Formats: sequence, C-alpha cells, structure tokens
Amino acid sequence: MIIKHIFKNHLKHKSKLLKLINNMPDISLQKDDESVIKSDWSLDSKFYREYWQYFFPFLKPMIKDMGKKFDGELRIQNYWFQQYYYNNYYDWHNHPQCHFSSVYYLELPKGTPITEFKVSQEIEAKEGDIITFPGYLFHRSPPNGLKKRKTVIVFNSSIYKG
Repeated sequence: MIIKHIFKNHLKHKSKLLKLINNMPDISLQKDDESVIKSDWSLDSKFYREYWQYFFPFLKPMIKDMGKKFDGELRIQNYWFQQYYYNNYYDWHNHPQCHFSSVYYLELPKGTPITEFKVSQEIEAKEGDIITFPGYLFHRSPPNGLKKRKTVIVFNSSIYKG
C-alpha cells in the first residue's frame, strides 16, 4: 500500500525550502550503500532545522487525513533531507522503527529517478508529490543518471491510538 499526496502550493514553497536547505551544513553521506551529496541525517536531532519549521505546518492536512484513515493520531518521529546529484544513490533499505515513511519530492527534474520498491507495485510520482508507504517496505533511490539535482524531504511516522 503506497499512498500519494499532492503538496498543496508546492511551487509557492519550493524556492523558500531550497534556500533554507542550502543554508544547512554541507554534509555528504558516502558509504558502500549510499552516495548522497548533501543531507542532515547525521546531524544531532536537536540541531535547529529551519526548513522543517517552515515545512511542517503545511503537512497538517496530510497528517489529519492519515490519522482518520487509520483511526488514530499520526505522529512524526524524525525527518531529514537528502540531495542527489549525478551518480548519487541510496541502496535498498527499510525503516523498521516506524509504521510509515514519507518522501516529499521537493526538486525532481524530468528524468531523475523516483523511489523504487522491491514489491511489484509501481508508483508514479512527480515533483510536489509526497509518497507514504509502510516502513517495512524495502526501497531505494536508484542512481541519478542526470547532472541535475534531486532534493527530497523524508519523514517517518507512526499511528497512535487514543
């Protein structure tokens, strides 16, 4: 089960979010299973993330909708951004400590790859979409074959009852 939401007024917020992400420290992730040009994943969770403070209020309709759909309250557990450039990738993995993982395609130039899943379900997504899927699903960000940057904001969440 993969759910797609459309981030309302994406174009209105895109440049502001990219500017705020640009102001974050330049930290890359480089291991055998990942090559990411910039991310805040390794920063302490207490590090102030202005892009998230800006972005989070706009997620409230989606959070409310997901809570209703699953008869509970959706709570976001953690969040980070990642930027991919030519040949950057993130290999197969899952997020077992949450019910859901979501990917917001903030910057997705035509031809850059979206998230792939090991299950046979195909998903189409474009810039401005948020895809949400069970945290246990294995997925990856395949190598970006274009010399164009892709930027995503990712967050994990779980449903809590009453």
